[in-house]
Amino acid sequence: MKKIETYRQLEEEKQFTKRKIAQLEFLIEEDVAQIKASLHPWTNAGHAVRNMVSSDKDGIMGESIGLTVDTLIKKLLLRKSGWITKLVVSFLVKNFAKNLVSKNAENILGWIVEKMRPSNNHSKEYHHASTSDVDWDT
Repeated sequence: MKKIETYRQLEEEKQFTKRKIAQLEFLIEEDVAQIKASLHPWTNAGHAVRNMVSSDKDGIMGESIGLTVDTLIKKLLLRKSGWITKLVVSFLVKNFAKNLVSKNAENILGWIVEKMRPSNNHSKEYHHASTSDVDWDT
């Protein structure tokens, strides 16, 4: 640090210090932005793990999905596995299925409604490629 003898030197040192602080703050902000960018994949992985471990949907639909998946996993797929394996795998798959259904509920409901609507296939004429060019009126 240099020795300050006049008021002008004090003002110059003050300006230099302010510029240096601003430059260091800018470098710190860049470092923080780089750290945030490097942590983005970890954040996505954390969200995926959280979705597998916890469920947002705990209504009738969630419970029925949980019961169905629990039965399929424990009684059918892992019937010869140990109880810890059954418990852990069933828990993870059950929560994954509940989250999948809760996030796609509108699409699933639309698909069910579409399948339940009566189709008008009986009123449509049947056309087969082998007879489509035949004139039946002659």
